[in-house]
Amino acid sequence: MLLEDIQDCMTDGKVVALGELGLDYDRIQFCDIETQKAGFLDQLRLAHQNGLPIFFHSRNTEWICMKSCCSIKINLARLSYIDLMAH
Repeated sequence: MLLEDIQDCMTDGKVVALGELGLDYDRIQFCDIETQKAGFLDQLRLAHQNGLPIFFHSRNTEWICMKSCCSIKINLARLSYIDLMAH
């Protein structure tokens, strides 16, 4: 699985953040909403499990991104840096 491969690559300490993560509901012709949500939650969990900061980039989904963090109990204050770029 791709997430397991990524996790294996993170063991050397060279990965210092994950990004850009986010949702883009303006361009669902490229990736449907459910696929975006599933991938986004997987990426959030990976960052949380490894204590990494997240760089967000969202397009008209800022509130959904924040709710997703809360849904898997990510403490936003614990993360080093969050860059929420909204278009």
